[in-house]
Amino acid sequence: MDDLIVLISRKIVGKDARMKAIYEETRFETLCVSEPVSRSEFFAASQIGINPEALVIVSPVEYHGEKIAEYHGQRMSIYRTYKRNDNELEIYLQQALGLNA
Repeated sequence: MDDLIVLISRKIVGKDARMKAIYEETRFETLCVSEPVSRSEFFAASQIGINPEALVIVSPVEYHGEKIAEYHGQRMSIYRTYKRNDNELEIYLQQALGLNA
């Protein structure tokens, strides 16, 4: 594993005066391997309005259902995961709006 990804979990801890959710984030940095998104993945995802940006491989024990990640300084959403085997979990990332709030 030669790269880093930050997996981010969010929990609502309250609401502000306008009743907008206030989140607390927990960040967990882990090693990963970057791979290109396959043509078939790109096509299938684009059919449902998703624009795949990256595919990273992590150890399955490091992933706990997070929906947000930071990869190469960009905040992204996790739209799909796939367990290859006992040692490798694919995490598919897309650029997403509204994750910085």
